[in-house]
Amino acid sequence: LSQFLDDSSKNLLFGIQFCNVPCLNSFASIYGMMEKPVVFGELRKIQRRLRAQNISFPLVEPTYYPTHRAMVISPSFPLVIKIGHHHAGYGKIKCETKSRFDDVKSIVACH
Repeated sequence: LSQFLDDSSKNLLFGIQFCNVPCLNSFASIYGMMEKPVVFGELRKIQRRLRAQNISFPLVEPTYYPTHRAMVISPSFPLVIKIGHHHAGYGKIKCETKSRFDDVKSIVACH
């Protein structure tokens, strides 16, 4: 179900929860899958748990900026900036230089 939900259809999910429609996955798991930062946070928990057992669980380390004002320090270049956490690859910009990163910050400020 979660692959069909986006921000515009959260009300559908809320309706399913409100009416107690049985689902294979919990409400929390479906709702959490709608938000990429929540998913990555859960993956980090798994990584930490497996690391304690000496099991590798590599993740591509993202940098999260809550607003354009926080984009003061950039990770190493090249990098890809994803604006928002929407699906289907929308909102991505590749930055190969600090100058390009600064240009993208001004675009993010308008988002």
